[in-house]
Amino acid sequence: MRQTWRWFGPRDLVSIDDMLQAGVEGVVSALHHLPTGAAWSPEEIARRQAEIGRRADGRPSGLAWEVVESLPVSEDIKKQKGEWRT
Repeated sequence: MRQTWRWFGPRDLVSIDDMLQAGVEGVVSALHHLPTGAAWSPEEIARRQAEIGRRADGRPSGLAWEVVESLPVSEDIKKQKGEWRT
């Protein structure tokens, strides 16, 4: 079992450096800034991976984005109404 922490991105009050100091081994995150239903682009995913992978001073953190959580699902998909197939 690995110690992972949830991280809300660069605006989170807990920094990557703080997580390292506490002994975190991996990160649980999502692209919280994107609206529900928006496709996650490879560029956005790579940006979040890079943010997790470096400390404030630019050195590698050694951390990785290990779990994707809070993947937003639109109400249309949940209810199978409207444009839920597109």
